[in-house]
Amino acid sequence: MIGAWNRFTPSLLGIARPLVFGGNLDCGNRVAIAGVPASAATIKQTGEGMLLAGGANAQQAPLLLQPADASGDAVLLAEREESLNGAGALQLGRTRLLLVRNGDLLHLQPVSHVALHQEAHQRLPEGVTWTWARRDLWQLPEQAMLPLAVACGLALAVGAGLFVSGAARRLGRARSLGVPGALLLAGAGVVLLYLQKSGAPAGIGIVMVAAWAALGCVWLVGGSSLAAGAAVLLLATGLLAQLELGLGAPESSWLRHAGRTGALLAIGAGACGLLCALRPLRTARPLAQARVELALLLLSGVALLFLLLQVAFGDETGVFDLQPVEFAKLTLAALSAHSLALASGAQPAPGGVLRRVLRLGAPALLFLVLLAVALVQVDDYSPLVLLTVWGGAMALAFALAGGRHWLALACVGIALAAVAGVVLLRAAGPAEFARWNFYADRFLVWLDPGSHPHTGQQLLLGAQAIAGGGWFGADHVFGLATLGQDAGAALRIPAVQDDFAPSFFLNRHGLLAALLLWCLQALFVAGLLHTAVRCWLDGARARDFRVAWLARFRCFLLCGGAAFVAGHFLLSWGTNLAIFPVMGQPMSFLSAGGSHLLFFICPLLAVGVASQSAASANP
Repeated sequence: MIGAWNRFTPSLLGIARPLVFGGNLDCGNRVAIAGVPASAATIKQTGEGMLLAGGANAQQAPLLLQPADASGDAVLLAEREESLNGAGALQLGRTRLLLVRNGDLLHLQPVSHVALHQEAHQRLPEGVTWTWARRDLWQLPEQAMLPLAVACGLALAVGAGLFVSGAARRLGRARSLGVPGALLLAGAGVVLLYLQKSGAPAGIGIVMVAAWAALGCVWLVGGSSLAAGAAVLLLATGLLAQLELGLGAPESSWLRHAGRTGALLAIGAGACGLLCALRPLRTARPLAQARVELALLLLSGVALLFLLLQVAFGDETGVFDLQPVEFAKLTLAALSAHSLALASGAQPAPGGVLRRVLRLGAPALLFLVLLAVALVQVDDYSPLVLLTVWGGAMALAFALAGGRHWLALACVGIALAAVAGVVLLRAAGPAEFARWNFYADRFLVWLDPGSHPHTGQQLLLGAQAIAGGGWFGADHVFGLATLGQDAGAALRIPAVQDDFAPSFFLNRHGLLAALLLWCLQALFVAGLLHTAVRCWLDGARARDFRVAWLARFRCFLLCGGAAFVAGHFLLSWGTNLAIFPVMGQPMSFLSAGGSHLLFFICPLLAVGVASQSAASANP
């Protein structure tokens, strides 16, 4: 809109726009420098030409020129001397050095984004002495001692309180012992995440110990569930892939992705274990429908609030280092499951007209807000595709559950038409999209990446990495010979730890290993659907309408979660294999952990485990 305004109005009324270049290299039209906001520099057309100036956030930009005196002459900052007296740190690019003055000596300690070398370099400038040390994989900062002690004390206090109050007898010995263990695991994850955010992360070995404990917790809680077993293997694969990426990078900060994944997994697994340990016994009364509806409305309010915060204060990367979209997707799946569970009942849902409207209107409102955020905040159409996949899957589940064969055939027909549409788009030439105004650049790069070598960096570098991996990996032994070694050119792929994590996996381990990964992903989705079918059958046999409604609610919730996960798998593999244009969606379990792992995958696992337990209680 600003561009159109500047074209049709006098230059005096023109509006300065953020200077953008780099195309889709950074998944959007923005300055292609990490950590520099898009509004760091602005450009405006004037009568004398294009005027370049500092933007609203110019103080964060790496300025090249600076006025030297009142005359207005500009000098290069690289040629200007600055005093380090009183300075506590020095920022060189993305590397941060702590400064400590000791008489005539100046000590510099690298603390972040430090270049790594296989051996100590002996060529040093005159007057400079370097102290080389091996990277410590088992370090634990001193500031972690007190929080860990508090977490241990809290877990022991809760465990003792359970035994003193007699609650341990009602819960059982195993579940009562699991409560303090789950609390300790979640507390350890919070401490590890805090250490990483504070700039003094714990060694990756300690993080991996917490992560493997989290996997053990998921395995014990999941029991014989197919979805839980597949999830454990997928989580272990993702952890190892992120660890391999971090150890293979020539820079220390890459391990933060594996550290964040391990910390968030410990938090999520601990919370799931705690919920499963404290869940009501099988003989307890079913949940009241009014309480569930109130909880769902509260969840939808929180989701809407965070989405509005993202629109007001965030961007496509989220707000406050979170992605509210992930929590909103889970809430949308739960609201829709409740509405479909009521619509599938033999009797009409109780309550007046207002309650019926709220049951149907809350999912629709949240869906529309998600759609608006996708169109306004995100510079690609991946949320639209994801919501379309989810909506089609839920319509198909509702049709199969109610015996509506015409609706099921319509869903299948729409899916086949979508596949045919992708084939036709692929067969079309770039000239067909040159006239588009709707994401035309992404389609042009997708169809002819060779003509767009800069904006198509992700696609081109990802294709080179996949081709280099072949069937058996780059080392021809499924990556076993290069474990922990240099990751090579695959590190140059933008967002290789997130959106393009499958390209790195294919490069290191080959297409055969990827086929095994696809089988695990299919088993996870199939496990969720198998549990959903069992819940539906339990609801059909139930004599209490509350038990039947709850079983149907679990069924549709698991179907919705499986649809979202399948959509993530589809988009991620399609993007990396150039089946679709580049779209920014992480691959569940394999990409670096974040909001998707904590706010969607872990709660979905908890729902799956609880539903499996409920189904097993009613054989």
